[in-house]
Amino acid sequence: MEPSEISTKKRLDSTIAQEKDKRVESTWLNGLGVVYHSLGQTNLAIKYIERALVIAREMKDRREESLCLSNLGDCYGYLESVRCHTIDCFYSKLPKKDIDFFDVFLYITKYTF
Repeated sequence: MEPSEISTKKRLDSTIAQEKDKRVESTWLNGLGVVYHSLGQTNLAIKYIERALVIAREMKDRREESLCLSNLGDCYGYLESVRCHTIDCFYSKLPKKDIDFFDVFLYITKYTF
């Protein structure tokens, strides 16, 4: 992250931490997760949305919980499509008769986790 991004993130975290209304805090965190996902920072998005989900469940707010779960599904779906694309690219570069599934496993874990 660039220094300006780190500064913005710290300010947002500080603002959220000062929020007294848990419902608003959950909504902010969920929204930040959606923004980070749209910026291509899906792993960071998941962290924010998971924090929002914990708060929504503590408050027993089923609406916010369902929004968080839906957004997490979008994030994990995106990551899965990237992983599948990586696997497809790897398979396409292998000679068809020499596919060793252990090598495929090592390749996947090296580049997708």
